[in-house]
Amino acid sequence: MEPFEPGSNNPVANLRTDGPSVPWTPLEIHAERRCTSAATAVPFVVQAGPSVLMIEQSHDGWVLAELRFDGEECLFRDIRLSSYAWPREAFGVLLSRLASSDLDAETVDQLSTDFAEWVGIGFARI
Repeated sequence: MEPFEPGSNNPVANLRTDGPSVPWTPLEIHAERRCTSAATAVPFVVQAGPSVLMIEQSHDGWVLAELRFDGEECLFRDIRLSSYAWPREAFGVLLSRLASSDLDAETVDQLSTDFAEWVGIGFARI
């Protein structure tokens, strides 16, 4: 159904909200996409200033992508793309890339916990 019907004086009155809700947090997305197939998993993403680092599983292994925001063109550009056999390797490289941003021990612990939860939620066998 269209958001409004032709000839309607109040198009807002015809909007429908009885459909499925959109997940708004990563845990809600993970819960909906719990899978054994990496193709449907949400990547693990960390932002440090203008850089974004993402880890995801592909058919070749675990991929770490580093992107940098270009403010003039208002888009992200690929900086590096690497594949690793194990998720811990990709995460170790992610931490080394973030080392220049002066992470404190608490932040590293939180990132490690978040990554472990992400791997557990997205790639655990059900």
